[in-house]
Amino acid sequence: MEKENATTKSIKMKKTSYKKFASSSTKNGVYKSAGNDHFTRRLHDLLSQPSNKDIMCWTSNGDAFCILNKNLFVERIMSVHFQNAKFASFSRRLKRWGFKRIDVN
Repeated sequence: MEKENATTKSIKMKKTSYKKFASSSTKNGVYKSAGNDHFTRRLHDLLSQPSNKDIMCWTSNGDAFCILNKNLFVERIMSVHFQNAKFASFSRRLKRWGFKRIDVN
């Protein structure tokens, strides 16, 4: 399991960004791989589509992604591609998959 480093914690937040630290986590915080990766495949596909670049994108080094416009993300991405239309639910789902919100420049 990768751990957050001191650099990740010290950077100031400018956008909503997430980085995957493990495949998924259990309630007790132990990380394990998830069997159904449909959510992460869909997320990867959406991040890779040029038509979504004003809404969401990969970070410059490609190890995390940013949601650039939360309102457009909910309206255009979540309402069409994900069951739930609430951003808080999407964030919880990311957390279950081992993603963590990070600070980026």
